[in-house]
Amino acid sequence: MLSLLFTLPQFIIVVLALFQRSKLSTGMKFMALQALVSCFADMMAFCCIRFWGISNEFIYNFYMIAEFVIIALAFRSAINSVSIQRAIRISIIAFPVFAVLIFGLTSFMSLNYQVLALSFLVLSVINLVYLILPDIRLNSSDGLILVAIGHIIYFLGVTPYFIGRELMIQSQPEKANELFVYINLVLAICRYLFIILGFLSLSLRKKPEAKS
Repeated sequence: MLSLLFTLPQFIIVVLALFQRSKLSTGMKFMALQALVSCFADMMAFCCIRFWGISNEFIYNFYMIAEFVIIALAFRSAINSVSIQRAIRISIIAFPVFAVLIFGLTSFMSLNYQVLALSFLVLSVINLVYLILPDIRLNSSDGLILVAIGHIIYFLGVTPYFIGRELMIQSQPEKANELFVYINLVLAICRYLFIILGFLSLSLRKKPEAKS
């Protein structure tokens, strides 16, 4: 049921994107796609547990790769620096290859928190670069600034937990899982709030006047 709790804000993002579709930049279209893919992943994860009686962690292994690629593409499309675009393009190729190799060496069926932490760290760097270097932005009013703030809060907030999770599980598994629920819930709410505000901010943009 927890996975479905995070589906609601993602669904709201998809609906807002549909209503704002004429105002969406390429980057925001990618963010709408990410929300749609997230909804699908959450529904599949719910079905795995509720109807099929199998672990749903493999769903999120593949989702983390899709999320990384989509978010990286979103910010690459919003940046006018060739060197930064090239670096992001390399990460878009390198991370999925690395993730699949690690899954092959460990397990595709269990969520790999170390790979997830790496994904969040790289995405944090991409979002931070976009946020602190205004000269590289193609369009500062397209809502991606608010999206980047939400991402940074969430990614940097949960990454330390993912890095140290194995040690916590070994010593106090119940507290480790309970701590994750609270950390993830609070930071995810912040993340989705900023993304939703990013889409809502498009409503404040004036439509371009028709040329006579």
